[in-house]
Amino acid sequence: NPHIDQRQTGRAAAELLVKFLNREIKPVQLLVQTPVAISIEQQNTSAEPCAGLHEKAKKMSQKPRILSVSLLLGFPYADVEDMGSSFIIVSNDLTVDELLPLGDHLRSTLIEVKEDCVGEMKNIHTILPLLNESEKPVLLLDMGDNIGGGSPGDSAYLLKAIETYGKYKSFTCIYDPEAVKIAAAHNVGDSFTLKFGNQEATIDGERYKNKTTLINKADGKFTESKPRHGGQVNYDMGKIVILETEGGNTVMLNSLRVPPFSLNQITSFGIRPEQYHIIVAKGVNAPIAAYGVVCPTIIQVNTPGVTQADMTLFPFNKRRRPLFPFETDIK
Repeated sequence: NPHIDQRQTGRAAAELLVKFLNREIKPVQLLVQTPVAISIEQQNTSAEPCAGLHEKAKKMSQKPRILSVSLLLGFPYADVEDMGSSFIIVSNDLTVDELLPLGDHLRSTLIEVKEDCVGEMKNIHTILPLLNESEKPVLLLDMGDNIGGGSPGDSAYLLKAIETYGKYKSFTCIYDPEAVKIAAAHNVGDSFTLKFGNQEATIDGERYKNKTTLINKADGKFTESKPRHGGQVNYDMGKIVILETEGGNTVMLNSLRVPPFSLNQITSFGIRPEQYHIIVAKGVNAPIAAYGVVCPTIIQVNTPGVTQADMTLFPFNKRRRPLFPFETDIK
């Protein structure tokens, strides 16, 4: 995570399937459910704690008669009994009883690092001073409005904070089909007051009002040829408009929700990341694959919204118990 290894993983799965069909192996699987739910903020598998957990799984997969060991990060917004982080061990003709000690080891390993699975949860006002010493452009990940996690993608909280701070030039993409229609009725170069964003994802529902200048309007289709999170090639944002706010920030408004999985989402329409101090992406880990190549500094921001980083603030009725971080006395 970011998921950019679809091809390799698909090939590995296909090779196991062919061996099974040819009766070369007899797969026996063990699901190892743990009492830990890894925070969405900590699910970047190139960083700790997930990097270490993956390394453990990789070493275990090299044991005799072990075919595969996978860490299932878990989707922390799903109110289901199986919510939480798990492992799957696939063996060649071992019994479940023979696999149980390996499962217990993986379970214990995750419990040992459970405190590292929570995340820092920096809020908007915490991160603003960090920008002063950060190499630019800075990628701000809007965790509370994570489109890939189910958010509407319409929050303007970060944009408002950046404009109030007033020191840096930023780019933000916001979903708002109604505002697109209003803005597109103007000619490029026109200046007008527009309300946009903050329709669904926010607490107060107050739309962001700003004097804007229309920079461009276009059909929001673009393509991606490189391995990126999700593996999608063809994208469609519907009709889009690109605006400059009175504070000098650039906003792309789109008519269809598209998660920020591709840098071409902005470069295809003349936006050059190096011209900005800040790029706001509505995601948590997935945008790193797309924007990490142009943003030397990446900061996850615990913004308000339906995908806020602290899962303990959501009501759960069906999750298993005990489950860290909801219950802390986990052994």
